[in-house]
Amino acid sequence: MLHWFLGAGYLYIGQPRRYFLYISLPFLTIFFTLLPRPEFIDPRLYIGAVIALLLCIYIVSSIDIFMTCARRKEYHLKRYNKWWIYLGSYLCGIVIYSFNLSLLHIFDQQRQIRPYFIPSGNNIPTLTRGDYILADSCGFDCIKPQRGDMVILKLPTNESIDYIERIVGLPGDTIQLTNGVVYLNGEALPKLRAPEDYFQVDDFGNAEKIAQFKETLPNGPEYTVLDLTPNGPLDNTPEYYVPEGHYFVMGDNRDNSADSRILSQIGYVPAKNIYAKPLFIYWSNDLSRIGKRVNQ
Repeated sequence: MLHWFLGAGYLYIGQPRRYFLYISLPFLTIFFTLLPRPEFIDPRLYIGAVIALLLCIYIVSSIDIFMTCARRKEYHLKRYNKWWIYLGSYLCGIVIYSFNLSLLHIFDQQRQIRPYFIPSGNNIPTLTRGDYILADSCGFDCIKPQRGDMVILKLPTNESIDYIERIVGLPGDTIQLTNGVVYLNGEALPKLRAPEDYFQVDDFGNAEKIAQFKETLPNGPEYTVLDLTPNGPLDNTPEYYVPEGHYFVMGDNRDNSADSRILSQIGYVPAKNIYAKPLFIYWSNDLSRIGKRVNQ
């Protein structure tokens, strides 16, 4: 019966160390809250897992107490085998649980590192369909995005939708594509053919080779872009002028990306819509990609 009072049964059988371990285990729920939950896990299952864990702890500890008592032939009372000690342990447990719930609330409100799932291939080869990434979602002023950064943004035409794109143009920049080459403020970005092609396999198992290029921005970032169709519809554009307080973004899969080149769909992205910066891939269908940094 005493075990129902937040582990006081361990004190009753003379196991104070196990008692302190038992009352500290609920803090494991904090780690469940801090750990990112992959999108493929239903939130109800996640909460159920936490409840199941706590229930298992209670059942295992109850069995442990019963077996410990069964092995003993006699037991001499300790100095802490007093009713007021049991009552004090019960009150202590209430305080610990209350404090634990407060921490859960604080951490959940202030959590910045969040998981995201990549459902499309607009940023191949940097990010592929099926990648799971962690991102710092502390907001525009915190991440201070620069040219070349991969960022997560709210779609300007529908802020309920998140997009992940690469920043190419800053406020005041001019951007134009000619024959697939990006001209930034009138200067062509270096674009060198990679020695190997990218192999893409579709849902039907068909593989195709896509030309890869290394593109370099004036401030130093270098990244790989794909050119699926030479002189495709988005390889030749008018000149864009990026307004103040806005950014110009593009996907690395240049011929298969809806980005700022399509003014009616995304266009210039307001700074307030840019709120997160990807960190690394924590899970992928291709296990070799796990741990890969998204922003170098």
